Amino acid sequence: AALNIRRDVRLLHVGPLVDLPFPANEPRILHLDPVDQRQLAELYHRARFLVLASREEGLSVVLAQALACGLPVLCTTRTGGEDLVGMIDCPEAVIVVEPDSSRALAEGMARAFAISLKLRGKDLLGASGRRNLSWAAYGHRYGMRLEALVAQSSTDSKGVQG
Repeated sequence: AALNIRRDVRLLHVGPLVDLPFPANEPRILHLDPVDQRQLAELYHRARFLVLASREEGLSVVLAQALACGLPVLCTTRTGGEDLVGMIDCPEAVIVVEPDSSRALAEGMARAFAISLKLRGKDLLGASGRRNLSWAAYGHRYGMRLEALVAQSSTDSKGVQG
């Protein structure tokens, strides 16, 4: 099926081509093989927003990287993007849509473009994002979760008669 892309829009795909054919005959859709992490910031600064239309991702680091570079993100409910909304000072910079819906993705892209114009030059992470997305904060949350699991296991095992 032909893609209906605005004439002034170009899409850049960065990363491996895995399970879907790439529309090679569409001149406004470009592809780059995986790049070194240090090159991503340059690519982010040239873009209006990042799209991660994944079907299963967990929490994708590229979402936080893009936000750190001032780039709004459009992602699916299966990328962990929803978790970032409550962790940053500019939650409207994260647009979350349902996966496997070209309509939802197209509507999300329209919203992302408008938001990118509104938020251009703003600190999307803010102090909250830098604090919440640090390794120290991650380690603290992980430790707290482990302690909760140990406490729950201890409580559960007390009720077991041997």
